[in-house]
Amino acid sequence: MDVEGFELDVLYSAERLIRTNAVSNVIVEIGGRDRWGRAGRSSADAIRLLELFRESGFECRALRMWQAPCTKVITPGHANFDAALASWPVRSVRSKVANKDATFQYTIIAPGNFGHFVKLLEQVDFNIWFALKR
Repeated sequence: MDVEGFELDVLYSAERLIRTNAVSNVIVEIGGRDRWGRAGRSSADAIRLLELFRESGFECRALRMWQAPCTKVITPGHANFDAALASWPVRSVRSKVANKDATFQYTIIAPGNFGHFVKLLEQVDFNIWFALKR
């Protein structure tokens, strides 16, 4: 989901679905203090959203960005981007994209790191995967 700064509003409107586990996976592009401000939201709202998902049994995962072989990109998991984030656990999952096998890497955002992670979200967008723990 990408709604240009209104992601927090959309997800808060789905609070009942999140709390009752009516959905098991949510992928959202989120970030940018300026966009949150235009939507009447703040960093505190972002932290509360992460807590809502945690309380509802979800794990917060920051997806690592796709990159073309010819493009040098510093991804959110790269130490030059943020040393703390780069030190957090990384996992991968295999999936199909356009009928081809693909492997996606993600960084697990532990509840104790929510504050630091939101400071990063204030600066750049992340693709976040909220996955219901089974």
